[in-house]
Amino acid sequence: MRWLSISFVTLWLLAATAQAASVQALLIRASNEAGTNDAPIQALAPKLQKSFGFKKYQQLGARTDELKLQKRSRLDLGKGFVVYATEKKADKKEHELEVEWYSCKTCLVKTTIKLMPGRQVFIKGPEVGKEWIILSLDIVK
Repeated sequence: MRWLSISFVTLWLLAATAQAASVQALLIRASNEAGTNDAPIQALAPKLQKSFGFKKYQQLGARTDELKLQKRSRLDLGKGFVVYATEKKADKKEHELEVEWYSCKTCLVKTTIKLMPGRQVFIKGPEVGKEWIILSLDIVK
Protein backbone atom coordinates (compact mmCIF):
# COMPACT_ATOMS: atom_id res chain seq x y z
CA MET A 1 0.00 0.00 0.00
CA ARG A 2 2.84 2.36 0.85
CA TRP A 3 4.45 1.66 -2.53
CA LEU A 4 1.19 2.57 -4.31
CA SER A 5 0.92 5.85 -2.39
CA ILE A 6 4.51 6.81 -3.21
CA SER A 7 3.95 6.00 -6.89
CA PHE A 8 0.79 8.10 -6.99
CA VAL A 9 2.47 11.11 -5.36
CA THR A 10 5.45 10.82 -7.70
CA LEU A 11 3.22 10.73 -10.78
CA TRP A 12 1.21 13.69 -9.51
CA LEU A 13 4.38 15.75 -8.95
CA LEU A 14 5.70 14.87 -12.40
CA ALA A 15 2.41 15.88 -14.00
CA ALA A 16 2.39 19.18 -12.10
CA THR A 17 5.94 20.06 -13.13
CA ALA A 18 5.39 18.97 -16.74
CA GLN A 19 2.68 21.60 -17.10
CA ALA A 20 4.82 24.41 -15.70
CA ALA A 21 4.79 27.43 -17.97
CA SER A 22 6.48 30.79 -18.05
CA VAL A 23 5.40 34.21 -19.20
CA GLN A 24 7.71 35.98 -21.64
CA ALA A 25 7.58 39.76 -22.02
CA LEU A 26 9.31 41.67 -24.82
CA LEU A 27 9.66 45.45 -24.95
CA ILE A 28 9.68 46.56 -28.58
CA ARG A 29 10.25 49.92 -30.28
CA ALA A 30 8.34 50.38 -33.54
CA SER A 31 9.50 52.96 -36.08
CA ASN A 32 9.52 53.79 -39.76
CA GLU A 33 13.31 54.20 -39.87
CA ALA A 34 15.25 52.57 -42.67
CA GLY A 35 17.00 49.35 -41.74
CA THR A 36 16.26 45.79 -40.77
CA ASN A 37 14.47 44.33 -37.78
CA ASP A 38 16.45 43.04 -34.81
CA ALA A 39 17.26 39.33 -35.02
CA PRO A 40 15.23 38.37 -31.89
CA ILE A 41 12.18 40.13 -33.36
CA GLN A 42 12.53 38.72 -36.89
CA ALA A 43 9.94 35.97 -36.34
CA LEU A 44 7.43 38.42 -34.82
CA ALA A 45 8.00 41.20 -37.39
CA PRO A 46 5.25 40.10 -39.85
CA LYS A 47 2.66 39.91 -37.05
CA LEU A 48 3.79 43.27 -35.66
CA GLN A 49 3.71 44.89 -39.09
CA LYS A 50 0.22 43.54 -39.74
CA SER A 51 -1.01 44.86 -36.38
CA PHE A 52 0.81 48.21 -36.22
CA GLY A 53 2.04 49.00 -39.75
CA PHE A 54 5.58 50.12 -38.90
CA LYS A 55 8.58 49.14 -41.03
CA LYS A 56 11.17 48.44 -38.32
CA TYR A 57 11.01 46.76 -34.91
CA GLN A 58 13.76 46.77 -32.30
CA GLN A 59 13.84 44.74 -29.07
CA LEU A 60 14.58 47.00 -26.10
CA GLY A 61 14.20 44.40 -23.36
CA ALA A 62 13.11 40.85 -22.62
CA ARG A 63 12.31 38.85 -19.49
CA THR A 64 10.84 35.46 -18.74
CA ASP A 65 9.50 34.26 -15.38
CA GLU A 66 7.85 31.04 -14.25
CA LEU A 67 4.13 31.26 -13.62
CA LYS A 68 2.64 30.04 -10.37
CA LEU A 69 -1.02 30.35 -9.52
CA GLN A 70 -1.77 33.56 -7.59
CA LYS A 71 1.95 34.50 -7.50
CA ARG A 72 2.89 37.96 -8.78
CA SER A 73 5.83 37.89 -11.20
CA ARG A 74 7.93 41.01 -11.75
CA LEU A 75 9.46 41.37 -15.20
CA ASP A 76 11.90 44.31 -15.37
CA LEU A 77 12.28 45.12 -19.07
CA GLY A 78 14.70 48.01 -18.63
CA LYS A 79 14.32 51.62 -19.78
CA GLY A 80 12.04 52.16 -16.76
CA PHE A 81 9.42 49.62 -17.93
CA VAL A 82 8.18 46.88 -15.59
CA VAL A 83 5.44 44.28 -16.09
CA TYR A 84 3.69 42.47 -13.24
CA ALA A 85 1.86 39.27 -14.18
CA THR A 86 -0.31 37.23 -11.83
CA GLU A 87 -1.70 33.91 -13.02
CA LYS A 88 -5.38 33.64 -12.06
CA LYS A 89 -6.36 30.41 -13.85
CA ALA A 90 -4.53 27.82 -15.90
CA ASP A 91 -5.27 24.71 -17.86
CA LYS A 92 -3.42 22.83 -20.60
CA LYS A 93 -4.43 25.23 -23.37
CA GLU A 94 -4.97 28.61 -21.75
CA HIS A 95 -3.60 30.83 -18.99
CA GLU A 96 -5.52 33.75 -17.54
CA LEU A 97 -3.21 36.52 -16.35
CA GLU A 98 -3.74 39.79 -14.60
CA VAL A 99 -1.21 42.14 -16.20
CA GLU A 100 0.04 45.53 -15.03
CA TRP A 101 2.49 47.51 -17.19
CA TYR A 102 4.35 50.44 -15.65
CA SER A 103 6.64 53.13 -17.00
CA CYS A 104 8.56 54.26 -13.90
CA LYS A 105 5.70 54.85 -11.44
CA THR A 106 3.00 55.47 -14.05
CA CYS A 107 0.59 52.63 -14.76
CA LEU A 108 0.16 52.29 -18.54
CA VAL A 109 -2.12 49.25 -18.62
CA LYS A 110 -3.93 47.13 -16.08
CA THR A 111 -5.96 44.30 -17.59
CA THR A 112 -6.76 40.60 -17.53
CA ILE A 113 -5.84 38.58 -20.60
CA LYS A 114 -6.02 34.98 -21.74
CA LEU A 115 -2.87 33.61 -23.33
CA MET A 116 -2.21 30.38 -25.18
CA PRO A 117 1.31 29.05 -25.72
CA GLY A 118 2.81 30.36 -28.96
CA ARG A 119 0.14 33.05 -29.49
CA GLN A 120 1.46 36.46 -28.57
CA VAL A 121 -0.59 39.35 -27.31
CA PHE A 122 0.62 42.81 -28.32
CA ILE A 123 -0.19 45.87 -26.24
CA LYS A 124 0.40 49.35 -27.66
CA GLY A 125 2.21 51.56 -25.20
CA PRO A 126 3.29 55.17 -25.25
CA GLU A 127 4.24 57.14 -28.34
CA VAL A 128 7.74 58.58 -28.37
CA GLY A 129 7.81 61.13 -31.16
CA LYS A 130 6.77 59.21 -34.28
CA GLU A 131 7.64 55.85 -32.67
CA TRP A 132 5.66 53.51 -30.44
CA ILE A 133 6.62 51.28 -27.56
CA ILE A 134 4.94 47.87 -27.77
CA LEU A 135 4.70 45.10 -25.18
CA SER A 136 4.57 41.49 -26.39
CA LEU A 137 3.39 38.77 -23.99
CA ASP A 138 3.57 35.05 -24.62
CA ILE A 139 3.42 31.75 -22.73
CA VAL A 140 6.47 29.54 -23.16
CA LYS A 141 6.90 25.99 -21.85
